[in-house]
Amino acid sequence: MIKDYDVEKLAKLKGIGAYKTKLIIEELQKHFFKNKITQKKENIITSLVKLGFSYKTIMRNIAKVDNALFVDEITKIVMENIGYE
Repeated sequence: MIKDYDVEKLAKLKGIGAYKTKLIIEELQKHFFKNKITQKKENIITSLVKLGFSYKTIMRNIAKVDNALFVDEITKIVMENIGYE
């Protein structure tokens, strides 16, 4: 669940809502897979979710992108990767 950013599956556990689920997944991703979500990436995630993309799909793709890139570059890479899924 953590590796695949499966928010829906983790949220089904009793007492864990959507917000807690995202926090748990992001924290464990940092520790076990060295995937840190920066504020820049968090803004992109929020925007893409508002556009209707699935959080799980976004997270699988954005975690692989270099944090040093500009926002537009990260967004372009994530959108291209989502398009290939």
